[in-house]
Amino acid sequence: MLGSTLAAVICNINSNQLKLCRGAFTVRNPPNQSNECYDVIRRANLTCVYSYKSILPPIWKHRPNVKAS
Repeated sequence: MLGSTLAAVICNINSNQLKLCRGAFTVRNPPNQSNECYDVIRRANLTCVYSYKSILPPIWKHRPNVKAS
């Protein structure tokens, strides 16, 4: 299957959907995120995500601008 993209699901987040929230995690003062990004965050198991904090890049560890609302 050339050209197909494999996705992994971790903490209820499909890895292909992370691109919807990329801006929230890659800049210091991110702009407001899209409704699609918030949908990804709402479905995420945030307790599970937090359990990976030791392997996340430093900018991901404290992001008050991204929360399930």
